Amino acid sequence: MSDDVIWKNENLGAAKRVAYYLANEVGEGENFDVSTLREQIPKVTQLDRRMRDLRKVGWVIRSYKDLGELKPNELKLEKIGEHVWEDGFKWPEQGLNAKTRRLVFERDGSRCYVCGIEFGSPYPHAPNVVARGTVGHIIARERGGGDDLENLRPECHLCNEQAKNLTGSPVDVGLLERNIRQLPRADKKELLKWMVAERRQFSKAENLWIEYQQLPTSQKEKVKSELLTQI
Repeated sequence: MSDDVIWKNENLGAAKRVAYYLANEVGEGENFDVSTLREQIPKVTQLDRRMRDLRKVGWVIRSYKDLGELKPNELKLEKIGEHVWEDGFKWPEQGLNAKTRRLVFERDGSRCYVCGIEFGSPYPHAPNVVARGTVGHIIARERGGGDDLENLRPECHLCNEQAKNLTGSPVDVGLLERNIRQLPRADKKELLKWMVAERRQFSKAENLWIEYQQLPTSQKEKVKSELLTQI
């Protein structure tokens, strides 16, 4: 079968067909419509799951939850990862199961251990990108880290991808150092605490804010009104 119809070959795995189509018919940096993908690659079930599988091997596929300019049925192929359709490719070992991820979030809450952003909130440096929660390893698997709960922590998807060297822009160290020098002394002390602890540390008010955000609207109004009487 010729290359131009590999993605139509129903004898190939579904993820391989999806990957080949995206790489050759859509292209890196381009948007695509989910319904069109279904039409072009028929008889592939659970398309969302296939694209999640591709994300595990370096593919970066954004949805409207990540990029505000996308429509609900539209996705963006931001980066092409490993060529899973090529001979010799092997999928990585199975990742964490849903139960383990749930236990991590129940234990540590709904914010990134690395940068401190609350899941579901826009990034200050990229307002069109919303932080999605995932689970990362404190000691990477490549360095001998395991999947036990003590080695797992909640991370936003950007911090998690940067840790895997999948995405993320390199930081200008010189600019970072200049910006740190311009901070007030109190902020420098606070930043140093985070550096020593290797995580952002939250004040009591910030912890309460996270809890407040999880309340239904009616209860939020009640708590807000009560606080107004105390000030």
